[in-house]
Amino acid sequence: MKYIGVADYENKLHYVSFLPGLNIITGKSSTGKSAIIEIFDYCLGSTEDTIPVGVITDRSKLFFTVFQFPTYMLVTARFAKANRCFLQEVMGRDLDYLLGLLKQPSAFFDERRFMPLDDFKKSVGRHFAITLENIDEDPFVKASGRSKTETPSVRSFSSFMLQHQNLVANKHAIFYRFDQKYKRDQAIDHFKILMGLVGEGYFDLAKDFELAKYELKKIQTQIPKMQQRKEDGIKEYKRYLSEFEALAGNSMVQMTADEIWADPKSAQKLISGRSVKIDVLSNQADQLRRKLLDEQAGVLVKKRRAQGQLRLIDGSIKSAVQFGLDMTGSGIPKSTELAEAHCPWCETQISIPIIEANKLAAAIEWLNGELRLSAYARESFVEERRKVDGELKEINHQLKRIQADLRPLEEEIEKLQTSKSIDEQAMKAKLKLEIAIQAQIDKPLSELEKEKKHWQGRVKELDEQLTAYNIEERLNGLQEAINTKMCEIGDHFDFEATYMPVNLKFDLESFDLWYQRDSNTRVYLRSMGSGANWLYSHLALFMSLHHQFAARSDEGCKIPPILFLDQPTQVYFPASLDDGKAFEPRELAKQAKREEKLDADLGSVINMFTQFAKFCAETEKETGVMPQIIVSDHADNLELGEGYVFKDYVRANWRERGFIADD
Repeated sequence: MKYIGVADYENKLHYVSFLPGLNIITGKSSTGKSAIIEIFDYCLGSTEDTIPVGVITDRSKLFFTVFQFPTYMLVTARFAKANRCFLQEVMGRDLDYLLGLLKQPSAFFDERRFMPLDDFKKSVGRHFAITLENIDEDPFVKASGRSKTETPSVRSFSSFMLQHQNLVANKHAIFYRFDQKYKRDQAIDHFKILMGLVGEGYFDLAKDFELAKYELKKIQTQIPKMQQRKEDGIKEYKRYLSEFEALAGNSMVQMTADEIWADPKSAQKLISGRSVKIDVLSNQADQLRRKLLDEQAGVLVKKRRAQGQLRLIDGSIKSAVQFGLDMTGSGIPKSTELAEAHCPWCETQISIPIIEANKLAAAIEWLNGELRLSAYARESFVEERRKVDGELKEINHQLKRIQADLRPLEEEIEKLQTSKSIDEQAMKAKLKLEIAIQAQIDKPLSELEKEKKHWQGRVKELDEQLTAYNIEERLNGLQEAINTKMCEIGDHFDFEATYMPVNLKFDLESFDLWYQRDSNTRVYLRSMGSGANWLYSHLALFMSLHHQFAARSDEGCKIPPILFLDQPTQVYFPASLDDGKAFEPRELAKQAKREEKLDADLGSVINMFTQFAKFCAETEKETGVMPQIIVSDHADNLELGEGYVFKDYVRANWRERGFIADD
């Protein structure tokens, strides 16, 4: 981040210049410190203009930021309350040349360089290598009418780069934009992409993998049907072979039905070359007819028996229903009165009414049981009826098949009486077999097996390619690295003794943060009980994340290690109380009624800024990349430890003036 600034209505620039490492903007309350983070967010494509209303919004017509890339500078800008954004590259690293251009805002911020918000986010994303067009793993999203998954954009950065004043020490929320669930889910889903663990090639592979599994499943569902087709085909061949043998008195071919199915082309060649010869002395037709008639009689007996059973079931269902109606239709007394009875002659008390009342209670209990039984009976009868219905359908199917087998034998007699041709029916049987064989040849089952093997191989190949990405293990490794660094950083902050040594844990699947007390106990922020603990938990997590952003910048990580912290010292010295010409911790402690804790509070603040400076320096040594921490705070003139000098990091001091100077 090189510049954040505004152009006022008089075309004057007001800006802050930044350097790698720690950057501090200090000053009293209401001078525009918190506007820095909001201007950055607004110029990064936020749909909302949340820049604090006041002097800055009253006097500014345009807001801008400048990113420094290795070989060029990128300027983004927006007018107030606008949906169009400006984007311009300036080649080289000459900052004086760039400032010369910016100081002529009417000329530099040409209207032709402004673009709609969505186009702007895509264009800015290209500079950070965010160019994915589709991250759906389901290849049927579009076909099913669903919207495709939203791809990562520079807006995904803000959750990891911005810690606003109301967030930096919040016990209920950790990440910016996570108050909206869909944005939270997006940030979590996009994290592995932003960290460079996966790219568009991974999602293309995932779609191909899902498509291959779909094709394989489709074929696998067809194969059982093909097995049924095979069984039906063999049965059909057996019928035609038997029919021919009965009509001709001899076999059509020396092959069984199973052998014909196994080699239909050879069978067809043999059958088509076979002439029909009738053995008039054969009794095959009569034997087959008798066999079929006997089978028909047996099946018909089963049908009549099933029909009789069905009538009985229907009668039982009707009786059960009527019984329930009769029972529920009986009159039920609305109330009862039970009084002592006496003999009208001798006035002796008698117990007959009590006995009768007990009988009535028993009768009611019996009635309720019978009503329940009636419902159960109906359910069991209905299930039995479905079973018998299924049996009847199967019996009718058998009868139709027997009738079909008998028909050629009956037709043979009629044909002999009319045409006197003895081989016509046998010729028909042969022709039917040839047609059935040709149908099998036209739709061979072997093609499905070939396709099945092809898609099984494809699924295995794609699965191996996806497995090579090793996403789960790499995410686990990243999570472990984040947690290790987080605890290392946290040990240098002033957590309460209860949470020392620091054992913070962060989950990349849920983005939850907690303190691990023991193997079974998690203590989440909301239960940690101190503003300082909440603050340091936020700082430790975000500094650890930015260490990873720096360390993995050469491995495809797209998030720049730029972290904004707004008013982190508020847990010790509330910023709303500071409107003096100098930072006076003693006076602020008095106003906050923390005088007895002044030395400890000031020591914690000094340590905090020392750790910021140290973190940037050590991260550069470890990773080769210097992260950038931009702190807006009212703390000033601190005597940092370990040789770091506070004023070396101050980029703006607004004690005597604000972001926009009166002159």
